[in-house]
Amino acid sequence: MTKKIGKKIPEEISILHINSAKEWRGGEKQTLLLASSLHKKGYKSYCICQKNSPLHRKLKNNNIPHFPIRIRSEFDLIAAIKIARIIKNAGTDILHMHTSHSHSIGLLSNLLCRVPVNIVSRRVDFSIRRNIFSRIKYSFPHIFISVSNAIRDILIQDGIPAKKVVTIYSGVDFDLYKNLRKDILVKEFSTSENIKDCIKLVNVAALSLQKDHETLIRAMDIVIKNNKNIILFIVGEGDLKRDLIRLRHELNLNDHIFFTGFRDDVLDIIGDSDIFVMSSRWEGLGTSIIDAMALKKPVIATRTGGIPELIEDGVEGILVEKEDPAALAESILKVIKDRSLAQSISEMGYNKAKAFSIENTINKTLELYRSFISV
Repeated sequence: MTKKIGKKIPEEISILHINSAKEWRGGEKQTLLLASSLHKKGYKSYCICQKNSPLHRKLKNNNIPHFPIRIRSEFDLIAAIKIARIIKNAGTDILHMHTSHSHSIGLLSNLLCRVPVNIVSRRVDFSIRRNIFSRIKYSFPHIFISVSNAIRDILIQDGIPAKKVVTIYSGVDFDLYKNLRKDILVKEFSTSENIKDCIKLVNVAALSLQKDHETLIRAMDIVIKNNKNIILFIVGEGDLKRDLIRLRHELNLNDHIFFTGFRDDVLDIIGDSDIFVMSSRWEGLGTSIIDAMALKKPVIATRTGGIPELIEDGVEGILVEKEDPAALAESILKVIKDRSLAQSISEMGYNKAKAFSIENTINKTLELYRSFISV
């Protein structure tokens, strides 16, 4: 890392985060936790976010310094001009971009007002596009933070120098697991039939192609034919919701699958479940999986992206191949039937989750920031 900010003590460094997401997902949660922690520690930390987005509301409610801006696309010149003004007025030393569109808009803003150090967090485990703009875009940052080694390997394979990529795992806040509400699923979703004694599966993910809820629903079709005392709660919103509801109806699973929509009480729901299931086609890491592990829930997930860095099959959870409903159903039934297995992977998963605390994430990020300070 040859680029240096200048002779400043860490607390004097001005850090500006950009997160252009309109929805609330794992990356936005990580941005909030990082920005909140830096602010509490006394750092000059600010956050640019989409106006009226969930992140905007949460930054405002937590009194974290922020600038809400309407970012219409990654090539929004008006937004880039506004961000360049903020960069200048804040005396920004480090620009930390947290999404792909933030990466692009950060590049445009740098053309108007250069920032000494530019950092991009990479959370997706697919290859870089092969075009001229991508080559410019990915040569621009001084360093990339990958949230898993799987992502780091992909970036390096795609031509990013290894010295420009560092893995810093996403983290979870263990303080948030205290005083969770009990029986929330039973109280809210009991209808004509009592679900109190049912085995409750939970999936937390945006309803998108990436998360592959179709495979999960088809796995439930197999599961229910073997054990009707099971209910699946799918927590999240997305463009595929209508299609997934239609599939649920076609398979006659209306009494066994509930779509809860977007929820602010995700941890309460996970805590009230019996098994956590993730069916992703690709996954950078999966902080909702870490949440489930930290809450001592047995986890069944697909063997993709950074998930195997969280879970060794049969030790901290169960891994199955992606896009395989039969294998996913078999693993669900196995964990339900084998209580000793469920308890074992729950305990081991909890121990593994301790290494993924948000404090570890923040400390390693601060260490990275400090590496750019001249001494």
